[in-house]
Amino acid sequence: MAYGFRKEEHAFRRIEKDIKAEKIRGAVLLCGSERYLVRFYVDRLVKRYVNDAVKALDLVTLEDDNLSLSEIIDNCETLSLMSERKIVLVPDFAPADGKSIREFSDKDMEGLIEYLPQVPESTLLIFTSGEPESYKTPKFRDAMGKVGTVYDFQTLDDSLLRGFIEKRLRTSGKLYKPSIINAIIADSGYGNKYIDYTLYNLNNDLNKLAAYASGSEITPEDVHAVISTNPENNIFSLLDSIGQNRKGEALIMVNNLFNSKASPFLIQSMIVSQLELMLMSKELSDNGYSLKEITKMTGNRSEYKVKKAASLAQKYSAGHIKHILVKAYEIDRNIKMGNFEAELAVEYFISSI
Repeated sequence: MAYGFRKEEHAFRRIEKDIKAEKIRGAVLLCGSERYLVRFYVDRLVKRYVNDAVKALDLVTLEDDNLSLSEIIDNCETLSLMSERKIVLVPDFAPADGKSIREFSDKDMEGLIEYLPQVPESTLLIFTSGEPESYKTPKFRDAMGKVGTVYDFQTLDDSLLRGFIEKRLRTSGKLYKPSIINAIIADSGYGNKYIDYTLYNLNNDLNKLAAYASGSEITPEDVHAVISTNPENNIFSLLDSIGQNRKGEALIMVNNLFNSKASPFLIQSMIVSQLELMLMSKELSDNGYSLKEITKMTGNRSEYKVKKAASLAQKYSAGHIKHILVKAYEIDRNIKMGNFEAELAVEYFISSI
């Protein structure tokens, strides 16, 4: 089984270093799945370079309805009034995601790409976007990577996530124990690819948590009452019951998940995902790798998540986990081929182990 290391520094760290070292180039693209960070760094750059007193003049926002090549260039070439740099902001620039803009032709795009290296030092041209429509890097994004700077904000890793939570808990004025951060991470499900839960959701939940906690200190009960439920926790308990051949208990658990409106497709996908992580963690741990090394080698961003998987995996042999995983693959394949109705297929999987 092959494992790889994630070596690329997170965009959050890169942009902070570049701001501190005064290395923000004339044209930048702020993009990625973490739109919270995209918005945060637009605000951060505006605050850094634009004088509040003349913000109405030195911060120009060009939306799609009035976007043209000439409009971009004219605004970039106009000097700032009293700010360190003028900022021209083009939010949600569709070509950065591989989409087209009506009345913004291919010729206009070529002209824009040619202009990017010519942006005056007194101007900062900022584009924002989300994720590309396909795996292929859009032409504009590729060009920005060569003549400008691309900050691609993806899911935070474990250390950055903890820092994000700690900063917001400190500013809330509430006391908390270190274990509270683990509880927040576990209950939120942040970083779980099967759950649509981003930093926007987490930030909102942290604000609600601070308001909900009646005492001076945030308690585990406060966290469980406020933070969005993560079905992944139930999957770990479900797999433990399956692994110990407690089928009746496992069937009750999975039916409780169905009753909570959890998708059987989601449940089966998460079962496969967690079994894969358990097997990788088991094999690597048995070969002497540390938890931090396993986290990197399995491509996970959350050390806490890997710790839970590794702890559960240590109860069983690698062969036993493989046996269950093979069965899970068979059921997953049958669901996708339409051979089984999804809910019945999950129940059959549990009964057949």
